[in-house]
Amino acid sequence: MLTRLLRQVIPSAALLLCLCQISAHPVPDSPQWLTYPGSEGPGKGKHIVLITAEQEYRSEQSMPMMAKILSKYHGFDCTVLFGVNDKGEVDPTMPVYPKKGEEADFKTHNIPGLEHLASADLVLFFTRLLTLPMEQQEQIIDYVDSGKPLIALRTGNHGFHGALPYKIDDKIVNFGRDVLGGAFMGHHGRWHADSTRGSIVEAMKDHPIVTGVTDIWGPSDVYRTYKEGTSLPEGCTALVWGQPLMGRKHDDAQAARG
Repeated sequence: MLTRLLRQVIPSAALLLCLCQISAHPVPDSPQWLTYPGSEGPGKGKHIVLITAEQEYRSEQSMPMMAKILSKYHGFDCTVLFGVNDKGEVDPTMPVYPKKGEEADFKTHNIPGLEHLASADLVLFFTRLLTLPMEQQEQIIDYVDSGKPLIALRTGNHGFHGALPYKIDDKIVNFGRDVLGGAFMGHHGRWHADSTRGSIVEAMKDHPIVTGVTDIWGPSDVYRTYKEGTSLPEGCTALVWGQPLMGRKHDDAQAARG
């Protein structure tokens, strides 16, 4: 009787264990971050890490939404990491930075879980003027230096306060200018008054990233990312140009360039 029971139970248990291993998320559950196991889709078996640590755009709310969409409808395993305070609470507030000539007296930011960048196939940064512990900076550098893809949203091009300890040929690498192709150099036009229409570059309309995209508009202004009178950095391909509008409505008139 026992032998017959074991013959029935063991194959079922083995199958269940196999299925759990196949569907296992690469990052363990923790109250310090969010994980979204991927369903079926083109991203199945791939892991995306989304980092939210900025003080202006409420990405601590929008990044989990994006992660759920990517996991549920596209199949990616997703992990959302947050900037937290000393109590372990998600905290997007900005520490007070010292004025020029004053001694620094502020606490660093903290993003638990950055060690999981090692298993990421893509990292999405939404960061702003972070001051991280050296160990966490090195975890970010290791990912950037791996050559795997990354995406930086909005303030990500000035995502760190000061330079990361990252050098190539003894030259400090600037995260915005050298890694992303453009650092923050100010706002175009009327800050907090303009909105922006995205115009897809005609020659790039069949590029996979913009395939199926027909209308881009957002209620915010445009960053300058390189000096006027200069061209995009070598190797940088523009897919969409930002066109400031004279107001916060979708059909407002275009603002003058300059």
